[in-house]
Amino acid sequence: MFAKGDKQKDKKQNIGAHAISMLSEGCAFRGKMLLRGEVRLGGAVEGEIVSEHDLIIERSADIRANIDGHNIQVCGSVCGNINARGILILAPSSNVSGNITTTNLIVENGAILHGNVAIDELEPSSETIRDDAGKSNGAKVTRAAS
Repeated sequence: MFAKGDKQKDKKQNIGAHAISMLSEGCAFRGKMLLRGEVRLGGAVEGEIVSEHDLIIERSADIRANIDGHNIQVCGSVCGNINARGILILAPSSNVSGNITTTNLIVENGAILHGNVAIDELEPSSETIRDDAGKSNGAKVTRAAS
């Protein structure tokens, strides 16, 4: 009897763990969005967006916000800075005006970007450059951990 109830409780706790949420075309939001699970934005957003998982900015979207997320795909319009800790994809229909910081960037043919791009490494490790005699010249090289 208790086992059955425990299984149902476990199922309820797992629902929404990776839910798909959506703000459809024609809808608008103003403020700070805190997102969990995969999210698709097709409407208008003004403010700030923080996403823990995948974020898809659809072609119909008009985003006027700074975005901080993991994997982000932009197909619509974004006016604001984007920080992607995973992969950032700018699709051919994207129009981004703002600075980008990411670990991986894919810019497809036709994408429009007005801003600066910084490619950061996930877990950098620094090592000092040494000349042939083994002396340090003070320069450092940063490489991603493998």
